[in-house]
Amino acid sequence: MSDELQVALSALCHEMQEMSRNSVETCLALGNCFSQQREHDTAIKFFKRAVQLHDKCAYAFTLLGTMHPFFKNKLNFNKFLPLKVTSTCRRRSWSGG
Repeated sequence: MSDELQVALSALCHEMQEMSRNSVETCLALGNCFSQQREHDTAIKFFKRAVQLHDKCAYAFTLLGTMHPFFKNKLNFNKFLPLKVTSTCRRRSWSGG
C-alpha cells in the first residue's frame, strides 16, 4: 500500500473514532489500518473487539481468521474459535472456504 493510501486510511480511522469509538465498523477499520502497518497484535485486538461487539458479523470473523498466522499463542486462537463460531457461515470465514 502506498504511503498516500496509508495516510488516507489512518485519517479515516481517526475520523471514525471521533464519531463512534466502539462501533464494529470503527474496530474493523482500525484493525485493517494496523494490519497494513504490520502491527498484527494490535490488529488482532481490534478484530477481536469487532467480534465481541457483533458476533454475527462474518466479515469480522473473516478478518480475524486471516490473522491466524500472527497469533503468538496458537492455543488462544483455538480456544477463541469454538466459543464464538457457531454457524456454518462463520466457520467458513475462519477456514477460508
